[in-house]
Amino acid sequence: MIIAGTIKNSVNLAAMESKWEQKKQNLNKRSGDMTAEERILQSFQEQVDSIRENRKPNEIDAKLQAGGKLTPEEIEYLKRNNPQALKEYEEIQRERESYRKQLKRCKSKEEVEKLKMTKMGQYLSATKKIMNDPHISKAQKLQMLKKIIKETSAIEKEQVKFLQSSKYATLPDDEKEAKKKGRTDAESGQDEKTDATTSDMSEIVTKQDPEAENADQIGGNIDLKL
Repeated sequence: MIIAGTIKNSVNLAAMESKWEQKKQNLNKRSGDMTAEERILQSFQEQVDSIRENRKPNEIDAKLQAGGKLTPEEIEYLKRNNPQALKEYEEIQRERESYRKQLKRCKSKEEVEKLKMTKMGQYLSATKKIMNDPHISKAQKLQMLKKIIKETSAIEKEQVKFLQSSKYATLPDDEKEAKKKGRTDAESGQDEKTDATTSDMSEIVTKQDPEAENADQIGGNIDLKL
C-alpha cells in the first residue's frame, strides 16, 4: 500500500508538472491576469525548480565521488554556478587520462597491479599529510580529502575498465614472461625484416640486369627448338 501510494503521488506530481509546462508555453500573462489555478501551478513549479536547483550540486558531487563523468549539461551548470568545482573536475579528468595512458604502457599484468598500488600509496600518503597538517582548517581538510576520494574513484573506474579490455587479456602474467615475449617478438620482427630485405634485393638485381632476364628467355627458346 505504501509503495502504491508513493507511485500514485509520483504520477500526480508528474501530471501537475506537465500541466504547468503546457500552461507556460500557451500563456503569457501578467501575474494579475492569472486564474487561481494558474497561480497555484506557478507556485508549485517554482518550488519544484528550487528543490531541483538546490539538489543539483549534491547530485554532481555524489556522482564524482563514485568516479563518474559529468554530462555537458552538468559541466555547463558548474561553469555558471561553481567555476572552482569545474576547475577541480578538470584536474581530476587530467589525472584520470594520465593514468589511463600509463595502464596502456604496462608490459605485464603484474606491472598493472604495481601501478595501481603505487597510485593508491600516493593518495594514502597525501591523505595522511593533510590530516596531520595543523595549519589547514577542518573545512579545507574536508574539501581536500573529498577531492582525493574523487580522484581515487576515477582511477579505480579506469582500472576496472582496463582489466576488462582485450589489451589486458593478452598481457603476460609477470615481468619475466614479458621479457621473454619481448625477445620473441623482436626475433620474429628481425626475421620478417630479413625476408623483406632479401626479396627487395632480388627485385633490384632483376631490374638492374634486364639482359640476364632476356638471355634466360632466349636460352629457353633455343632449347625448345632443339
